[in-house]
Amino acid sequence: MTRSMLTKGSALVFALFMVTAGSLIPRASWADGGHGHRHGHGSRHDAGSFIWHVLQAKEALALTDDQEMKLRTIGITYKKARVTKTAEMELAEIDMHQLLHEKPIKHEAVEPAIRKVYALKADLRIASVHAREEAKAVLTPEQQQKLRSLHKEKHGAMAGGQEKSCKESERS
Repeated sequence: MTRSMLTKGSALVFALFMVTAGSLIPRASWADGGHGHRHGHGSRHDAGSFIWHVLQAKEALALTDDQEMKLRTIGITYKKARVTKTAEMELAEIDMHQLLHEKPIKHEAVEPAIRKVYALKADLRIASVHAREEAKAVLTPEQQQKLRSLHKEKHGAMAGGQEKSCKESERS
């Protein structure tokens, strides 16, 4: 077994350990009623976050049980794909960094490694777009409009609150 094979094997075992260990830590997830998204004020706009917001507004949107089930299924499928792609991306980054630390750097090996990392990032973004569109398709046109209205209300209120606090600080 070559050193490279051992390193890749060790990296794979470590990545699988981290994914497994992370799944054992109790945490809220939108799939089980919690929120489970990890963004602050709009820092990550992926399909999981979108679906979480739709499920949070299920009463306002008057989602049927069937719609809720479909949205949860789409969300779980996307979440699994995101975990897999993220692990693949992290492994590719490890390989890329290993190549970048070799002396001398083998440019013919580094370029494909860099392209692989960014192709995986693109794949992840594309999977998010597809899952988001699939989730939107579950909603009726009326529900989609209501969701847009709720979004505008929330962000309009946030913007108004920011303007108000800015004006108050100008007066002091």
